[in-house]
Amino acid sequence: MGRQAKILIVGDAALCAALAEQLEHAGDFALLAAHGAEEAAHRLADDAPDTLILDADLLGVEAEALARRASGRRVILLGGHPLADSGAIFRLARPVRVAQLLALINAPLEATARQRIVLGAFLFDPESHSLSGRNGETIALTEKEAAILARLTQQRDAPTPRDILLRDVWGYNPDVDSRTLETHVHRLRRKIESDPAHPRLLLTEDGGYRIAAPEETQEEA
Repeated sequence: MGRQAKILIVGDAALCAALAEQLEHAGDFALLAAHGAEEAAHRLADDAPDTLILDADLLGVEAEALARRASGRRVILLGGHPLADSGAIFRLARPVRVAQLLALINAPLEATARQRIVLGAFLFDPESHSLSGRNGETIALTEKEAAILARLTQQRDAPTPRDILLRDVWGYNPDVDSRTLETHVHRLRRKIESDPAHPRLLLTEDGGYRIAAPEETQEEA
């Protein structure tokens, strides 16, 4: 049996208990808890966790200080604001989804140092044109599929019209029409949707497409 991955959860008692309950059934993890920045700093030094999950809304600026001290480790901020120099630091908006959290915890650390985007239960890496699932599997995307996802993630609160997607992904190409886009979307859904006929992640809306918000895709932690 390999070494258990250590996860330090830093937040109030309710958050620590809720996340511990979810994660203990989702993988072979050694779960640690701290209820403030000072206790977390001691845990960081004494227990050397592999991953830190920080309640950024509760910790405020101390969350950023802890994240900086955890150099070389995976840091997941719940709420708060993204850091300019992110490295292996992620931010998850609330409400937190267990599948998204697991996707970040299980993704290879060397991949997470690049730009990465949480899409439902997947971690999207535009640079490698791939998606990492929560069970560690990798889904390869074509260049156009990756470009479609990258464009849609720029505007997640409203659909992106088909003509805008065609312009931004294919450029001004008179030989490309909406049927080409629809074909690529169909293939994408076969890769990322559990039921492509009833998509929950890549949605069709108002003459375009939209990536579903976190609360539309997964159950809360």
